[in-house]
Amino acid sequence: VITGSISWPPIRGWLPILKQVRKKYSTIRFVFLYISEAHAQNIWPISSSKCHPSKKPVIINQHKNNFDRLLATKRLINDFKLDWEVWYDPYPSEIFEKTFSAWPARFLIFNQSKLIFANRTKDGGVYDIENLIIKLDNLVN
Repeated sequence: VITGSISWPPIRGWLPILKQVRKKYSTIRFVFLYISEAHAQNIWPISSSKCHPSKKPVIINQHKNNFDRLLATKRLINDFKLDWEVWYDPYPSEIFEKTFSAWPARFLIFNQSKLIFANRTKDGGVYDIENLIIKLDNLVN
């Protein structure tokens, strides 16, 4: 499970890499779970276009209901041409985000409903994709 939102530039940068990782590990089910915005325009705006295919700033407000979250989820799918399962964390409970400390993004691996990997930050907050790949290698080999 990969969590994140379109307003957070690092998740936008990782998506092309994660699409390749998903192809490499085609026997593993990948799910992107859309959570609350990291940089909603009406809360914590950054007006960043970094890593977005359009090269235009991503401007999106914090979700006020499930319909807003669904629209943001569809935008992510369309903008990045995601071809794997994409869900959204229900608003306002945001139960997955709260349970797994999934904001602003997280990589989680479950095996038979048991959490076996949750990424940590390193070097002052940089998310580590390398450990995700190592764990996936261990699962398939």
